Amino acid sequence: MYLTSQKVLAFTEDDLRKFLALAVPEGVYLDYKESLSKTSEKDSKREFLKDVTAFANAAGGQVFLGVKEPTDGVSVDGQIVGLDGGETLAQDLERLASTSIDPRIPGLKIKNIPLANGKSCICIHIPQSLGRPHMVQYEKNRLFYVRHSESSVPMSTHEIREAVLTSASAEAHARDFIKGKLSEARESLIGGQPAFFLQAMPLIRPESFWDILSAPYEKVIRGDMRRQRYSHYANLASDVAPRPTIDGLMGRDRRENSLWETETHRTGYVSLIYRDIRVNKIGEHDCYIIHSGTCDIFRAFCEMLKEILDVSETDVPYLLTVAYLNAKGTRIYTATQFDRFSEPYPKNEVVWPEHFRGVGEDLMPIAENMCLEMFNAFGFKQIVT
Repeated sequence: MYLTSQKVLAFTEDDLRKFLALAVPEGVYLDYKESLSKTSEKDSKREFLKDVTAFANAAGGQVFLGVKEPTDGVSVDGQIVGLDGGETLAQDLERLASTSIDPRIPGLKIKNIPLANGKSCICIHIPQSLGRPHMVQYEKNRLFYVRHSESSVPMSTHEIREAVLTSASAEAHARDFIKGKLSEARESLIGGQPAFFLQAMPLIRPESFWDILSAPYEKVIRGDMRRQRYSHYANLASDVAPRPTIDGLMGRDRRENSLWETETHRTGYVSLIYRDIRVNKIGEHDCYIIHSGTCDIFRAFCEMLKEILDVSETDVPYLLTVAYLNAKGTRIYTATQFDRFSEPYPKNEVVWPEHFRGVGEDLMPIAENMCLEMFNAFGFKQIVT
């Protein structure tokens, strides 16, 4: 795929011209159309639904409306035909997609691009979908399509079956991988040391392996941007150079006896194990204490994942999980409550509900939900400072 949903939503006429100057030909990820079918309104709608579902049932892609396919001797100005009433058309297409595609395509974006001459072009961003296969339900049509090379064609029975099986197995594979990593994290903890273990697993593998040892990734893993944003507690920023591993790159706060480590794999997997849990004396006993500042662990992790997705230009759904290991006896400290310490946690682990990040969705609301769920686990209805 050539563009992420974030890039599409920010597209301007200047961005369109720069993209067209690359002369990218039509193919499995890209289609150009001067207009939708002029035969009839119904044919136009069928054509739109066919193309959108075909991309979603394959590897995703973009459709440009009001744009000619690049050919020899045709300038960028010659490619840009434009459409009248682009804003209204974009809204109509959004409504059509929401009512005539089953199931709906998560992350589908339809962007109107105003032109200086008063016309518009439209960019339709179709992510590869975990909910495949998507069916066109329009009038009496009930059809499945898929993108092959430069064409959208009906899916064969075999392709429909494969799409169903692939979608069903993606989440199972992600959960199995996460479960295995969680077991490794448990085994790594010594002497009852508690730790937060956060994981983010792509439900659709990125189109290509990340160039994880390159400078842009190293900069993200070092955490310069997070250092300013989360300066009081857990910013996951370090002056220690990330260490290459067989899977990708490890970030850590220090070379020896590190308190936290992040792992970023070429395949899109990202994790954090965070052991810097403070000890307070309560009565005659030493207790591990967490508090509202602990929420910065979740925020910094989601911020790091967001930065990595931006650098890699990856736009796929993710499964995020959190576990607090060796939790028994841990208390939450609150400065504003009469009883400043919660009751000690009675079980050995706290396991958060799974969180799904859809294509193009912001990760930070997930971080805030993780924080609220931590307080819920210790008996609080809301986050307490």
